Amino acid sequence: FIIICIRFIKHFSKKNLMKIIITTITLSIASIILINTRNDNDSFNYLYLYNRAITYNVKGESINGRLQKAINALNEISPNYLLIGNGPTGASMKWYDGGVSILLAHGGVLGLLSLIIYIYMILARSKRRSIIGKSYGLHKVFTLLIFIYLLLSVITEHFLITRNLLPVATILSVIYANIKLNYIESSMIAKHLDSLK
Repeated sequence: FIIICIRFIKHFSKKNLMKIIITTITLSIASIILINTRNDNDSFNYLYLYNRAITYNVKGESINGRLQKAINALNEISPNYLLIGNGPTGASMKWYDGGVSILLAHGGVLGLLSLIIYIYMILARSKRRSIIGKSYGLHKVFTLLIFIYLLLSVITEHFLITRNLLPVATILSVIYANIKLNYIESSMIAKHLDSLK
């Protein structure tokens, strides 16, 4: 929904406004119906899921467990001066319940910095190509999705799990491919115009 809104900002019309309003109303009604619907199983209902999504219990076992595993990850790579990790096969645990914890345990601070530099290079290349290819709206969506995914990866245990990464990576790849295609087309048109001179 956020992506649709960003895409419509450039070409905002009454038709697009109606689409946004209808989508918002439909999603609101569906949310209200689902929240008020009780399941036969008392331990699993939509109201419980809704409350869990909007509350953040800092003293809960889930968060304390993740913090403890993050401390374990730091302790595990402390003999390496926190620079390099033990790798996926050398780590003492398989899951550390957090993106940063997993990266530190497996790659150390250098692994974390390498990933940050790689993401920065992708964003910089995307921005350059979007300016030339006149697809800056796509770059905004690309940047927003990467930011949201990285933020969620820090606070959840699903970092780089196939069922989590695959859909996000697919969407990001399609957007980046679209930016690159627009860049190639603009470059070819510019070369063709230069050759006509």
